[in-house]
Amino acid sequence: MATWGLLSRLRLSPCTLSRRSHTQIASSASSEERPPWTPAGKPSPSPDRSIFCAPPIPRETRIPNTTVVRDRRTAARAVEALLSLPHDALVAWDTETTGVNPAKESPVGKGNVICATAYAGHNVDFGTGPRLYVDCLDGETGRGMLEVFKGYFENERCKKVWHNYAYDRHILANHGIVTRGFGGDTMHMARLFDSSRQRYSLQELCYTYLDRGLVKTNMKERFGNLEKLKNGDMGKRIVIPETIDLQRSVEHGDEWIEYAAADAELTHRLCYTLKAKLEEMGINGNNSSPEMTSRFSNLYELYQDLLLPFGEVLTDIERTGFRVDVDWLKRAEVKADADRVALEDQFRLWAEKHSPDARYMNINSGLQKQQLFFAPCVNRKDKRKKMPAEKSFDLEPAEFLPEKYVNEIREQRDSMPSQGDQLTKKLKKTVVLKGLEKPFAAETAGGWPSVSASAMEKLAGSPRATPPIYGDPDDPDMCLAVDDMISSTRISTLISSFIVPLQNWPGADGRIHASLNLNTETGRLSSRRPNLQNQPALEKDRYRVRKAFVPEKGNSLIVADYGQLELRLLAHITNCQSMIDAFKAGGDFHSRTALTMFDEIAKSVERGECLLERDEKDADANALPLVKEKFSSERRKAKTLNFSIAYGKTVKGLARDWNVSTKEARDTLDLWYKERQEVLQWQYDCKSFVRENKYVETILGRRRHLPDVDNHIFSKRNHAERAAINAPLQGSAADLVMAAMVKLHKNRVLRGLGWKIILQVHDEIILEGPDESADVALPIIVKEMKTPVGAPLRVDLTVDAKCAKSWFEAK
Repeated sequence: MATWGLLSRLRLSPCTLSRRSHTQIASSASSEERPPWTPAGKPSPSPDRSIFCAPPIPRETRIPNTTVVRDRRTAARAVEALLSLPHDALVAWDTETTGVNPAKESPVGKGNVICATAYAGHNVDFGTGPRLYVDCLDGETGRGMLEVFKGYFENERCKKVWHNYAYDRHILANHGIVTRGFGGDTMHMARLFDSSRQRYSLQELCYTYLDRGLVKTNMKERFGNLEKLKNGDMGKRIVIPETIDLQRSVEHGDEWIEYAAADAELTHRLCYTLKAKLEEMGINGNNSSPEMTSRFSNLYELYQDLLLPFGEVLTDIERTGFRVDVDWLKRAEVKADADRVALEDQFRLWAEKHSPDARYMNINSGLQKQQLFFAPCVNRKDKRKKMPAEKSFDLEPAEFLPEKYVNEIREQRDSMPSQGDQLTKKLKKTVVLKGLEKPFAAETAGGWPSVSASAMEKLAGSPRATPPIYGDPDDPDMCLAVDDMISSTRISTLISSFIVPLQNWPGADGRIHASLNLNTETGRLSSRRPNLQNQPALEKDRYRVRKAFVPEKGNSLIVADYGQLELRLLAHITNCQSMIDAFKAGGDFHSRTALTMFDEIAKSVERGECLLERDEKDADANALPLVKEKFSSERRKAKTLNFSIAYGKTVKGLARDWNVSTKEARDTLDLWYKERQEVLQWQYDCKSFVRENKYVETILGRRRHLPDVDNHIFSKRNHAERAAINAPLQGSAADLVMAAMVKLHKNRVLRGLGWKIILQVHDEIILEGPDESADVALPIIVKEMKTPVGAPLRVDLTVDAKCAKSWFEAK
């Protein structure tokens, strides 16, 4: 253990850092670019001071090639140097912080800067070197040191580059600094360059794209030590000191400066490396039109035009947040919990008629549900295995006793040891479940009856439909009971996944500030901490969770949603005349698709027996049924195909969805392609292109890399080929939504009226603004979204927008 500790110390010493961050960087730079750096020596730690101590006595710190700012005079000189740089100069910045855990919580309104570092190239000297380190903790004015740099940070002309811009911008905003002059985010640049990567940390990107000497060592590798246990021994877990302690440490203070300053330099070098790589990547334009891609000759121009401003839009959305009515959620929780208990009780009343102990069963236990519904039965994979007609189960206390009683019994047991055994028995219960021997249609991988959600739904049927459809016509009571159990489980999911967690996320301002990120594969946004995009579907939102998302008093929400965006893009990209004609005709697109697929529908419409859509002016005709009413099954298949084609669904998948043979599924698919040969040709071209180039493009030229198209494993190769069809459509939809958000964000009229984007979910954009200007803002929003890019599409984009007082009411 002692040897390991010694080696760890050697590895984590300031000398090691200096050699890696200075000597190696210097040696890897070109001869005309190499700065005159020398390794820094390790400072002698004071034997009388703890490693992590109160602020040390001020000392002169000299780190090679680093300008350390601890007083206003040096700070003013650094600001003067920054402001004197050319307009096209990019300065990389990074902050080290305290008071926030970025892995678990939002930095909006939480966390402070303890130091900031910058790098603008080896030729820019801030006083004693090109690396700039600003002590915002114990400098001349402590955290007020940032005030000296406020004017620079808020200067739009001074371009600044970051890695994970959102985090640093929010942290600086906590100090009253509104960062402007956004020049780039190396995380977004790397995602544009290669969307197939798993990780986009600064350390990973430097390792991949910079010379081997340009390395970043993370905090754990740099400052981690084995945990010291209470008995004095060294544990196995590596712990990292607090950032404040490291910055104030006598032993590690200089090493900390080196560590922090290296991040800014590496970000700067990474930015220029990625810029060069993006400039080398041209745009093929095979999934676009010349009018759209002619604006960009390479991906860096696309980054500057779209992703750079979009990065700023995202940080503004995160900072603004979405207000949540916690009181509404609390009332919904009470109602939901009461409904859950009532449904469970109804199920148990039925279950105990068949198996008395079932009143105590855990309805979330797969094993207990298997036993109750399907025992006795034989394993379908191994006939030697059987499930007995009756089986005993030991229950946990929480499964048959209220929590308060469990706690009371445990307290009594602890206070009365002599009665411990007797009280412990109260916390134990064994139940015997007798099986109903119902037939099962699906089994697990192990051969036993499946009790998945879909299996239970099939067992229940739709017993409360009109007319009712029973999964077991001979046992309608069971179907109703199973339906109650399913409903109870769904309510439990709503409570645990949405209603309760959402109550804990709002900050002091009553708003949720989620983190929005570019999805690495398609360019779609993802949301975390929390995932606001994953709200319950409207038809399943029985407690109206979205009604808790509201504007501030005096404000309204406008929710604007694209209609059939990916289908319209499919028509545009493939130049499919049948689809273009259907969209131009308007009305029910899926009924028009069915009309071209099935002769009987076309003949029925021609004979005047049904209508594609209603005509308000023709009262007599309106008495006729619609195609979607008379030929609902055929229309449903047409709708499935319209969306399935975009996702590259196979014939086997369609056969499974429709519960038909693969031949019948193939015949139906052929009917769809009969009038849409352009789509079939486009799919063939996509697969040929990806096999040759290992990537596909979106409508604006973003790439999705698909190296698995040559994989010797069939499943991976097949997945890549399906992605080659899906990615251009989903990615192009993301392009247009991004472009629309940038337009809305830049619109001066909307800004002047006070309207801001507060969330984006798939093809839906949500804005908040004053009540009095909602009627003015809504048509502007619709107009901007219909024309997100300069060039028109072959089909018009449709936008459905509504103003309301909650997200639920606007849907």
